[in-house]
Amino acid sequence: MLERLRLREGWSSLILLLLVLLTMAWSFTAGGLAEGLRILPSVVLLGVLVGFMCAKSPLPGLLVHPLGLGVGAVLCFLLLSTLVVLPAGTGGEGFGGWFAALEAKGLLLGQRLQAWLQAALQSEINADPLPFVVQMAATSWLLAFYGAWFLFRSHWVWGAVLPAGLATFLSVYYAPPRLMVYFVLYLLWSLILIVRSNVYRRESEWQRHHVIYDQYIGLEFVRDGAILSLIVIALIWLIPRPNAPARLGDQWQRLQGPWQRVQQEWQRLYASLSYREQEGTASFGRTLTLSGAVNLSAMPIMEVQAPEGRYWRAVVMDRYTGSGWADTSRSVLQFGAGDPLTYWGAYQARKVMLHTVTMVRIGESLVFAAAEPVQVQLATRVHGTILREEDALGGDAFQVSAIYAPELGRVNRYVVRSMVSVASVRGLRNASTVYPDWVRERYLQLPESLPPRVVALAEEIAGDEPTPYDQAVAIETYLRGLRYSQSIDAPPGGRDPVDWFLFDSEEGYCTYYASAMALMARTLGIPARFAQGYAPGEYVPERGAFVVREADAHAWPELYFPEYGWVVFEPTPSQPPIVRPLGEEEPERETTPILPPGEEGLEDEFGPDIPLPPLEDMTGVTLPGGHGFLDRALLIQVAAVGVLAAGLAWHFGRRWKALRPAERLYLRLTWVSGILGVRAHPCQTPLEFGRRLGSALGRSGDLAVQIVKLYVRDRFGRRRATAREVVEATNAWRRLRPVVVWQALRRRISAWRTGRRCEPAAERQP
Repeated sequence: MLERLRLREGWSSLILLLLVLLTMAWSFTAGGLAEGLRILPSVVLLGVLVGFMCAKSPLPGLLVHPLGLGVGAVLCFLLLSTLVVLPAGTGGEGFGGWFAALEAKGLLLGQRLQAWLQAALQSEINADPLPFVVQMAATSWLLAFYGAWFLFRSHWVWGAVLPAGLATFLSVYYAPPRLMVYFVLYLLWSLILIVRSNVYRRESEWQRHHVIYDQYIGLEFVRDGAILSLIVIALIWLIPRPNAPARLGDQWQRLQGPWQRVQQEWQRLYASLSYREQEGTASFGRTLTLSGAVNLSAMPIMEVQAPEGRYWRAVVMDRYTGSGWADTSRSVLQFGAGDPLTYWGAYQARKVMLHTVTMVRIGESLVFAAAEPVQVQLATRVHGTILREEDALGGDAFQVSAIYAPELGRVNRYVVRSMVSVASVRGLRNASTVYPDWVRERYLQLPESLPPRVVALAEEIAGDEPTPYDQAVAIETYLRGLRYSQSIDAPPGGRDPVDWFLFDSEEGYCTYYASAMALMARTLGIPARFAQGYAPGEYVPERGAFVVREADAHAWPELYFPEYGWVVFEPTPSQPPIVRPLGEEEPERETTPILPPGEEGLEDEFGPDIPLPPLEDMTGVTLPGGHGFLDRALLIQVAAVGVLAAGLAWHFGRRWKALRPAERLYLRLTWVSGILGVRAHPCQTPLEFGRRLGSALGRSGDLAVQIVKLYVRDRFGRRRATAREVVEATNAWRRLRPVVVWQALRRRISAWRTGRRCEPAAERQP
């Protein structure tokens, strides 16, 4: 009975595989990306069990793979159906009612997947988390099923641990630091499983050769492997690493653009996903999910030379998804250095502001501008919306959402010309309420899921005010009375974060204040959008610049006034209120012509670079471009790797040249024999190895035996191989190479057809 329950690979292998894959699933559920991910551990558990049974069954692979996929589809659907909520009264009692409800859930699930696919094909934003859960469930099933298949059928341990490791790494990469423990646990279980798998392979070899060994030696290896794994993980954990990525030059920049586009597409397709906590992050994308606590550092990001402090805008977003914001702009235009990004000819109370940005943090390709950017002293890739000419009443033919500059990998300083608003209170109160079509279409959008009490609250606060400006000020004043806190819990699953912020928590940070004001303004018919970037920062007179740190990351609402364009408001109480001129003396309408490219040089157009004074008495601020430590560390590592590789190549090259021709031919023979399943074991003589290899090669086996015999006589005999014998053996080797390739292909095809592990006949035991 006990012998029947014995597993050749050891039950510990199955337990370790379950731990590896369950750790991957738990890392996703702990991250809080979506509520439905709680089904992943069940998917993994069922996938491993089904894969294990299929691997141990006598069924061929051609039948097992579709069977496993079919069973997985049914089980995943049953688990996913628990996440779909049907309207009351759907279905009925008994088995028939359960089946009807299941059918309705399947139909609804298909509709939501179809909507996600349509959004993906039409470059739209998707805010439904269920398609992501479906895809993660399918991925988890494949990883679990084929992990068990590879481990217990093919005995390829890397096929079981590497895909799960990649998924775990991606899960914790953007997660809070506390989730790194899941990747550490994955490494621990994986290393022990690799040790256990190698022990099984050795035991199989010992059994084939009738070697006597301790039956409990596997437990000792696993114990020692666990200790070694803990030591390796501890050493990796303690190795110091830089806080910022090192600059890798032009090659890195070529990869950075495509990677950013991949991230943007991911954020567009899965706009509703977020971690429950976001710590130590100040990066800006084209989507944002309102989430939990933040903890930003005092690390310097950039220095800005400007005549006055402004909000340094990175990106603006127009659509509220019910869980955050997204930029729905579909146009991407390429501009040369100094090309006009847009045209301004009708907005009143605008002035030109030139500011020079010097990046301190490495790897940032976003361009930061004050208000509306007009020109940038770099070649740029601009995301935005091309407006219809008849709708461009505000004078702008291209609505800029975000600006990226690939050159920022090589240079860290650029100049931006922006148009900033100096509109007065009087002017904004007297502004028209006739909005252009392109403004009404994009900036009055509200989700159907917005709770009615948000609309009622906005009406209660500002509904009696006479003008849109007074309504905006009333909302701004109300929000500034709420408590500011960065240590907040994430909104509960299924709750609108703005509703939760206004009525339940009544505390939050800038993204909540900006979102609340933008939505409440939209409910009153005032076009609004969500902007992200940095607050002005700390002005340092000695440097003549504003030092902007990660802790200055900020979000704010911008409201549209037809004659004045987008105007910034500040509802976040941690920031000083915006002071505007009252308007007794209205400034004249100011417009600035944009010179065509090439009409004047960039030096005349933007002015010369202003040198920064030396760094004095500023703790923690890095000199612009002063990444010498990181650069030197990278160069030292590259040089060390190069020296090591060159040393190894020289060492093995010298040893290879020292071999006699017959020895080289024999060594090549031992290398290629592995793909035929015939390995040279230490317990065999070369002639025994040659006979086994010749048997595996069939009619061409005499060529292999000829090479082996020449090696034995040359290596152990009294007479060395002659030049003629070496030439004949070399010709035999050349004739043997295509035979080996053909035999290997035949063996793989045969194994694929039968679904059995590839084992050469010469090594099987009767």
